[in-house]
Amino acid sequence: MFELSFGEILLFTTVALIVLGPERLPVLARFLGRSLAKIQNMVHNAKAELGADMGLQDFQQMKADLQASAQSLKDDLQQQAQQIQQDIQPSLPSWHHSHWSQEEDEDMLAERVWTAQQQQHLPKTTLAQQSRQRRKNIRPYQHINPRAKRIGARRQHKQISHG
Repeated sequence: MFELSFGEILLFTTVALIVLGPERLPVLARFLGRSLAKIQNMVHNAKAELGADMGLQDFQQMKADLQASAQSLKDDLQQQAQQIQQDIQPSLPSWHHSHWSQEEDEDMLAERVWTAQQQQHLPKTTLAQQSRQRRKNIRPYQHINPRAKRIGARRQHKQISHG
């Protein structure tokens, strides 16, 4: 609360010990502690009363009003989006048929089928496995560290013997 460092507290305690003496210092410490606790309690009570008087209900009413206006705005936007979609919908099929022929549609479908078949034949490896494999295959520090070449050679030997 007062942001006193240890040195400052020690200095105040030493001065108080010299001025008051060892008999009255504990009494003063208890008095200051109780007074500080009472002050903190009064501040806490004042904050609580002000918070209640400020009107928690006013804030709740404002929150409800804002939520209601946001909901009405959302509904209006959804209605406008549906209206725009209904206005555009009749023009979409004619645009699609005028720009795409049936052959192009069949070609696109065949390409999608071919891509799906190719993906089924690919090995199922995770991204982490692919990353590990790339790190094994690429050793960028071999020209700097001669030991890296030996490590790479051992890895290749292990792969050949275990693979």
